Amino acid sequence: IDMTDSLPLAEVTRDAQVLELLGALYFKNAFYDDAIKCFTRLEGMDNATDDHIYQKIGFAYQNAGNPQMALNYYKRYELLHEEDVWNIRHIASCYRELNQHDEALTYYRRAEALSPDNVSLTLTIGHVLLEMNRTRDALQQYFKADLMNGVKHRAWRPIAWCSFLLDDYDRSLDYYDRIADDDKPTAQDMLNRGHVLLCKGDAAEAIDTYRQALHLMNGDCSKFRAAFKADAMELRLHGISAVDQSLIPDVVCSHKIYEQ
Repeated sequence: IDMTDSLPLAEVTRDAQVLELLGALYFKNAFYDDAIKCFTRLEGMDNATDDHIYQKIGFAYQNAGNPQMALNYYKRYELLHEEDVWNIRHIASCYRELNQHDEALTYYRRAEALSPDNVSLTLTIGHVLLEMNRTRDALQQYFKADLMNGVKHRAWRPIAWCSFLLDDYDRSLDYYDRIADDDKPTAQDMLNRGHVLLCKGDAAEAIDTYRQALHLMNGDCSKFRAAFKADAMELRLHGISAVDQSLIPDVVCSHKIYEQ
């Protein structure tokens, strides 16, 4: 029900406090368009002077899948509060959603300068650098995260993957082995480890590792083939021919998956 235009309630919803509560209620229940309607009405009221209304509208637009409009409102708030880390990070995330990675990185770096001990932020900067194909810079960012307390398992996977991309197979295997020893490896971990072994020239162990990945996919060969195919370009860049790529899933799926 759109209570802002419902005739019995229209008079009541002209009150700023009611609009703010109503907007929060809509937002909490994922009715983002209705929340935006409430918050933008609130923005236009003379007695609504809280600057955070720009953040609320921006956040509603971002959750509604409109990062450009969200960015407009976050930027309005930025004019009044230049060092608000929450706002800076959300500006960065909007730029990232819009594939404007240079601008995103600039804002993430600003947030990092204001919050240098934030592990999540450190990792996110690494992800953005990786999306920009700045793999060596991303790796250094992940190493930085690895040194921060309580983040080692979260940093190990991107370190292993970046090392693979940079042809440092030994280091990549080392980190995938750390994951296997100290964390719970996923099907993707085993798939990636198989890629490293394959590119390193150890086809037999690679096949065995791929079978472990298949086991973690509950023996779903279609799922395994799709996951393997998703990395076709990277494998080709590392010397694995199209012919070999077509044969490997057949070999992996032709064997019974033994119960652990």
